[in-house]
Amino acid sequence: MAGAQDRNLIEMNLVSYAQNLEDIMLWRALKSVSEGFYIDVGANDPETDSVTKLFYDRGWHGINIEPLQQHLKKLRADRPRDINLGCGAGAEPGQLKIWESNVRGWATMDAEVAARHEAEGNKGQWHTVDVRTLADICAEHGPADIHFLKIDVEGFEYEVLRGMDFTRFRPWIVVAEATLPNSRIESYAQWETLLLQAGYLHAYSDGLNRFYVANEHQDLLEALKYPPNVFDAFNTAKTQALHDWALDNEARIKVLQQQVEQMSSEAAALNERLTTQTATLSEQLAQRDAKLDALSADLAEREARLADMFYSTSWRVTAPLRWLGIQRTRLQEQGLKSRLRRGAVQAARLGIRFVRARPGLRSALARLAHKTGLYGPLFRLYSRMSQATAADFSPHFVTPPADALLTPRGRRVYNDLLQTLRKENH
Repeated sequence: MAGAQDRNLIEMNLVSYAQNLEDIMLWRALKSVSEGFYIDVGANDPETDSVTKLFYDRGWHGINIEPLQQHLKKLRADRPRDINLGCGAGAEPGQLKIWESNVRGWATMDAEVAARHEAEGNKGQWHTVDVRTLADICAEHGPADIHFLKIDVEGFEYEVLRGMDFTRFRPWIVVAEATLPNSRIESYAQWETLLLQAGYLHAYSDGLNRFYVANEHQDLLEALKYPPNVFDAFNTAKTQALHDWALDNEARIKVLQQQVEQMSSEAAALNERLTTQTATLSEQLAQRDAKLDALSADLAEREARLADMFYSTSWRVTAPLRWLGIQRTRLQEQGLKSRLRRGAVQAARLGIRFVRARPGLRSALARLAHKTGLYGPLFRLYSRMSQATAADFSPHFVTPPADALLTPRGRRVYNDLLQTLRKENH
């Protein structure tokens, strides 16, 4: 039951702005009136602690009497349908001094009240303002029906009521502050007589105000019998503000949740793509590693074969021929005849020394020369080159590059051949 009622309170649109729920009491009694009329003496702020805002928001309008300029400006800005008068209300028209307190709502034309506030340490300033009677104001602006009159003038209620003609203008309900400013001490005895004598009945007291109903509208007394309660289905302005704040935050939270869900979805999709790409790259890397291993194995095999070939007998034997090939390439690149002749002579010398060191090879070449008919020319060339080799040989003879390509055993044979040539030369 209580939970359901709490939810109903939150969902309803009846909001109380008044200081002590005076507007809820008045609404309960007058809610059947469409586009009613009110008079607010000491209107103050158009929203904060306002008794009339609830009615204004529902199409009502009326007269706001407010002598302080700071509040009057706001009333004129926020209440364009209302008649906003920048004056005070009193027993007679003219001018009076008003004490403007540094505390909102404590302004007063009663010198004793102002002195009491100042004695308590509150500060204020005195201003001179115009004063009109309620009777004059109602005569100029009031309609035939005034549905309620609210008076909050901080101790000046008696003077305000003295300036009203209740025989001509009959507000259905009169609400007046009934305690001394900022206290629980009742102060209505003096001015209540004016209302009772004018044909008004006391209907309700809320500890701060007293409600009176005109004799001709006694049907409203029942509505003012009990204080505001759950059956009035209302929110205070502060509660409504918190509710609106919660709704705004809830809406923002929903938006943030949607954004989080979207970001989570995008993150999941991105993670899936990254996972797929990572798997693909890993597979490619594995394939490249396999290819690299295969290439490494092939390179190792080729290096082994090259090493076998380099250290084989045939490789060592053909070293001079390879050297000749290198020299030939150099000659081709340089294109020099003189280097070609020197290279040819040097090659021939190396060939002769190589053949001399190998009797078997020399015999085989001799037989081949006889068969081909080249023995005579080759023998003469061989004799000349042998003599040139022996003549040119000196202690300063430079070992040909082919020596670096011979095996240790080949170099020993080659060195023995050189020693023999030196002995024959000497």
